[in-house]
Amino acid sequence: MKKLKSLKTRVLFLLSGLILLVFLLIFTAFNLLISSYIESSATEALTRVRSDGIPPDMAEDRARPEKKYPEIPGGSSERLFVTEDYEVLVPDFYPEVTESSPLFEVKTAVEDREISLEEGGVKRLTAGEGLYYYTVVKSRSVTGMDLYEVHFINMSNLYDFEKNLSQMLLLIMSLALLLTVILGYFLAGRIVKPVKALSVFAKRMGEGEYGSLEEDFSDLELHELKAVMNETSEKLKKYQEDQRTFFQNASHELRTPLQIIKSNAEALEVGLLEKEKALPVMKREVDHLGSLVEDIILLSKLDAKMEDLRKEKLDLRETLSASSERFMSLLLEKGLTIRYDFPKEPVYFIYEEKTLERAFENLLSNAVRYAKHEITLAVSKAEGRIFIRVEDDGEGMAEETRKKLFDRFYKGKDGQHGIGLSIVRSVISAYEGRIDVKSGKDGTVFIVILPDSIESKSP
Repeated sequence: MKKLKSLKTRVLFLLSGLILLVFLLIFTAFNLLISSYIESSATEALTRVRSDGIPPDMAEDRARPEKKYPEIPGGSSERLFVTEDYEVLVPDFYPEVTESSPLFEVKTAVEDREISLEEGGVKRLTAGEGLYYYTVVKSRSVTGMDLYEVHFINMSNLYDFEKNLSQMLLLIMSLALLLTVILGYFLAGRIVKPVKALSVFAKRMGEGEYGSLEEDFSDLELHELKAVMNETSEKLKKYQEDQRTFFQNASHELRTPLQIIKSNAEALEVGLLEKEKALPVMKREVDHLGSLVEDIILLSKLDAKMEDLRKEKLDLRETLSASSERFMSLLLEKGLTIRYDFPKEPVYFIYEEKTLERAFENLLSNAVRYAKHEITLAVSKAEGRIFIRVEDDGEGMAEETRKKLFDRFYKGKDGQHGIGLSIVRSVISAYEGRIDVKSGKDGTVFIVILPDSIESKSP
């Protein structure tokens, strides 16, 4: 199993690593720039010395000791005269050469043949603890001897300044990194704290505690996550309550017909009821029980998002007609008629016929129960939607009843087990539609609205 790191540790390491990388880049760039500045300054000065055409004769130099060479931040340039055998000639106007002077260090480097006498270019020399840049110019003395002028500049001060500044920069960066680690630790703690609170809240939801998280978060993303989790908790709480109510009501509804069947069977067994009276009652309750069980199974399937439904392209007019035919005997018995308001062209929709047919049957059953003379079935298409209307001319319903009409196990006047209309709403919702109801003294109309995703055309 992969070893996991805490978010706090990860944030701390990432932040520290980023700061360290930035510091290293700054330190490297600083040293490169300083070194480049030292070298370019020395090169520029020594190049100017070569191009100035300084008289090569030592006698003229002796006559003009005030001659000044180009200066740079590290100091002015100096020179030595060297024979081809690396013998250093010091003019008499030079100051006294001591072991601590730059002139002595360069003189020693020449005598030790650490300096190349090849003409041209500016070269680097590290002598003792000093840093020098030099260039060589070939000349001739008054005696005709071949000499080499070694022009050099002492850059030790700038070099020492660079080292000291680098050490100070390292110290500052180390302190800054330490401060970053400390601040990063507290910053990571602030980031992790709300995440831990959300994690504990999610764990409580998993254990069935559907409360709400009241803690305020300053970060927008965490605030939005908290809002989503609170909304989810509220939905789960309502779903749990609905399920509890559902099973309580379902057990009650199942127990009633079973009790009636049992009592009639016992009365029939001991001879308290005649068979002609007991059997029809038992058959009616068995049918009622079977219908209730089918409704419960269908609701469970709908709650599972209808993954197992086999949908196909069908004509809604045919499904509505087939659903209404099952009520013909009951319609004749009650003296009711059905008026069909269908278009001539097919109204295609992709659905599982059995499921949608069951929803239409529940709407028709409700209409048959309350209609006085006529029931109207209508289907139409407009503005990218399909409209299905089931209307009766009954007395209408009270406003309180209309609000609770689609609640599971809610029974209106002359209602049955209270699942039928909740099935209708679940089926329509599964097809991304909705159902509206309007009721008044002239009757009640249920309007189903479905999204039209198919162009109407003849098969």
